[in-house]
Amino acid sequence: MAKHFLYLTNDKLVALVWNGGAIVGRDVFRPTDADSAAFQSYIARHRDVPTYLITDLIEEDFRIDTVPHLRGADRDAVLGRRLAQLYRASTYRHAIVQGREEDGRRDDRVLYHAVTNAEVLDTWVAAVAAAEVPLEGIYSSAVLSGALLAELGVFFPHTLLVTIVPDFGLRQTYFRNKQVRFSRLTPIIYDEGQSVGTLIAAEASRTWQYLDSLRNFAGEDTLEVCIVVHARDRQMIADAIRNYPLFKYRFLDIEEVAAKLKLKPAPVSSHAEEVLVHVYARAKQENHFATKEQTRAAGLRRARFALYGMTAAALTIGIGATAFNFYQAN
Repeated sequence: MAKHFLYLTNDKLVALVWNGGAIVGRDVFRPTDADSAAFQSYIARHRDVPTYLITDLIEEDFRIDTVPHLRGADRDAVLGRRLAQLYRASTYRHAIVQGREEDGRRDDRVLYHAVTNAEVLDTWVAAVAAAEVPLEGIYSSAVLSGALLAELGVFFPHTLLVTIVPDFGLRQTYFRNKQVRFSRLTPIIYDEGQSVGTLIAAEASRTWQYLDSLRNFAGEDTLEVCIVVHARDRQMIADAIRNYPLFKYRFLDIEEVAAKLKLKPAPVSSHAEEVLVHVYARAKQENHFATKEQTRAAGLRRARFALYGMTAAALTIGIGATAFNFYQAN
């Protein structure tokens, strides 16, 4: 079944159509195109395809906290109040319970994350709603990106996944014991005196210092920095980075990654959005930011297909019963 992905960055919206394990359509729109005739025409052509809006934005915030161990409605109420306190200005917010603390009261450990500038999303969401497109959900790519490491089998106790956001910046997402703990997006500012590799090394070092200040590492811990990169960019980056005593760089060649994931065609650059979308498309994802009203068209679409299925089943049973009665009568 075809799926439609809108991959939103600060610089552009990359629209990808995925079908049968391949990217079969790609279109790119500017941040100001949400109200344009071109985008309205495009989205109208895909109004019957399940659509997923993926965010990869600077205006995403990630925080780890703990709450008393609760269940059901009580836990939902506590998380909802905390989200409202942290992100009062945005409705695009979500909480993920990541297990329990090992010591003390064994409180629940929670990742809170949100798009802090709602205006970045509002115009696109409004355009999708106006076209009655079946929006399945709005998702943070940083949170979902652990699925890529899991499929490649490159998870470590401390993993930093580095991906290049289309024509914009560097996404660094930290996973501790396979759970996302932190993510940051840094614009790539091209400077004749500094290569992209130098920028990656500098930014990874800053991220390590920040994580270390939060006491994420013990004395002998190593941060495994996994960089998704095209072969033609690899040497440039490799020449610039240095292996710090607590760092270990691992290059994930994007063409080899695509082959392992059976993605065709393989990406032609170091931009990782097609690889990530391919991974996201192959599994059911939990909605992060969309409200029930925003996913109403998708719910109606599922209900309509369920009704069609029930009608077809009833018709099949009726035909079978009629044939059996006719056989008995004869």
